[in-house]
Amino acid sequence: LNGGRTPFKGRVVVYQGGSWGNICDRNWDLNDAKVVCNQLGFGNAIRATRGGVFSPGSGTLMMSNVGCVGHETAISFCTHNGWRNVGSCTHANDAGVICSGPSPTISATSVTTTSVVISIENLPQLKYIVRFSINWYKVQYNLADGTGVTMFNIVQPRDSITVDNLVPGKTYVFKVAYVARRNNIPANSTGPFSNSITITTIISVPGHVNTFSGYTIDMETIHISWAPPTVSHGNLVGYYLEYQGNQVDSDNPSPLSVHIPSSSTSYELHGLYSDTLYNLTLHAENEVGRSEGVSIWLKTYKHECNEVDN
Repeated sequence: LNGGRTPFKGRVVVYQGGSWGNICDRNWDLNDAKVVCNQLGFGNAIRATRGGVFSPGSGTLMMSNVGCVGHETAISFCTHNGWRNVGSCTHANDAGVICSGPSPTISATSVTTTSVVISIENLPQLKYIVRFSINWYKVQYNLADGTGVTMFNIVQPRDSITVDNLVPGKTYVFKVAYVARRNNIPANSTGPFSNSITITTIISVPGHVNTFSGYTIDMETIHISWAPPTVSHGNLVGYYLEYQGNQVDSDNPSPLSVHIPSSSTSYELHGLYSDTLYNLTLHAENEVGRSEGVSIWLKTYKHECNEVDN
């Protein structure tokens, strides 16, 4: 196709007998356009144009009175008057087509907590695109409820792309289009969007608390503080604190534990043994489970006995 502002519309040019030429628009209709668009892999036929809509060609007119049924695999299989038998037709009668452009087909090949790898198929056949290049992909995604629409471009087209910085456990809808540019002309043409795919990112256990940021100690209390996890997969629902002293209560030989709300970044343990070394282990929790714990050893103060003078 020549003369169009996108790769998928223009004057039809055919090759026969060692040379290229145009088609006369006598009896040119949508069935003929269907065959051309299908032969080039350019999607559906939107319109068959007549009367040299796309800048008149030059040289030989190759075909006239083309009569396609619509299912032929090539324009040369359609009936016509014979090669170069075009009567009084001129380039003012050049036939053209407007095709939809092929819609890419996408599928997800890999899903993690924060990224999706998308495979792209059914790309335009570059051997049939004249004076155009496929410059990049336009990627659009949003949350399943339609919010959070994000669009970005991927340069240097490839057969797969990676979308990063997603939220774990969220459901997204993705679609992709390609963008073509006519050589030496700064005007872009966006092709049709692909099918939409719906993907839910994976939820894993949350990132762990890196370290305790501070503590204070008394004879029977320990107060600790911490910073939230730097990476939180899914929704942080709280913290789980285990603690046990080296002076083990015979009634409670296992570590004691407490659940702490996610809004808290500090906690105070009461009723501890004095002069006892305690091991404290803090985990972050989400819907899936607990992170690895971060531990600290702290010792409560010893009771001081004051002598009373008699």
